[in-house]
Amino acid sequence: DEPAKETKGKAADDPAPAPPPPGQRSLVSRLKLPVLIYLICLGGYLGASGTRLKRHSGDNHYVYLAQGLLEGRLSLKGAPPHQNDWALLYELTLKDGRTVRGTYLRTGGQHLFKTTKGERLHIPPNQVKHRRHTYYVSFPWFPALLMLPFVAIWGMKFNDVIFNVVLGALNPVLVFLLLRRLVALRYSERSLSDDLWLTGMFAFGTVHFYSTVIGQVWYTAHVVGVALTALYALAAIEGRHLYLAGLFLGLGFVTRTPIPFSIGLVFGEVLRRHLAPAAADAPAPDPHRRPPLYQWVRELWPRVRLKPVIIDML
Repeated sequence: DEPAKETKGKAADDPAPAPPPPGQRSLVSRLKLPVLIYLICLGGYLGASGTRLKRHSGDNHYVYLAQGLLEGRLSLKGAPPHQNDWALLYELTLKDGRTVRGTYLRTGGQHLFKTTKGERLHIPPNQVKHRRHTYYVSFPWFPALLMLPFVAIWGMKFNDVIFNVVLGALNPVLVFLLLRRLVALRYSERSLSDDLWLTGMFAFGTVHFYSTVIGQVWYTAHVVGVALTALYALAAIEGRHLYLAGLFLGLGFVTRTPIPFSIGLVFGEVLRRHLAPAAADAPAPDPHRRPPLYQWVRELWPRVRLKPVIIDML
């Protein structure tokens, strides 16, 4: 009995095994928290959408564009349901035989017509022999590309509100993964609880909440743009996935045109990674690899004869 008691005592005194590092955890354990965040946000967004889930919004421009792409055209088949934010293109046949394409300007004077070539012409009604017009979606096209498979199934009845909710619930997950990535790289000292609070504030305490539950073309672009921006930030950190960063940045441009202004992040990360001097205890560089940018500048800069004047002034 004594050896058994002694063995039990030693077992009780032994410390509990340390949890495995994040990189060694199973896929299921790593996905538990992101999936839980997604389900909570999805439930909250569905509840806040209410009766809007019953039908598509009144400004489902991307559904029209997706339907047109499936039919091999960029223009609308007929007139839009209303006149809110559609691009209207006129094709005028003038009495002097010319044909011009463009639109009438609302400012600058009466009967002022701007062609697709950028010319400004004064075309009063008595000079027009024949006119026809075509409507286009006036927004960048990538969100419509994401809707293609769903519009192919449900056609013009596809509900853009549900699309916003399902995709918008993913954005808090991406924000959470970005925050935890910063912690893993030791760029952030926030705890898991801190990052969960920040994620919740983003999901339900910012304009992203309203954009997700309302539908409509402008907010669909916001929701898709946030997803692409978060993916871009994840790829740009430390400048290790530049091709993906460029892809997400480019797709952001054809979703919301101001998104490429965030290009400074990837530039800063590349410079910070390559221009920072190596640590004293860093391993010797591999002679078969291209030298880091910092080392290359240090070695070749003294040989440069024509240097920028501002550099010599420093």
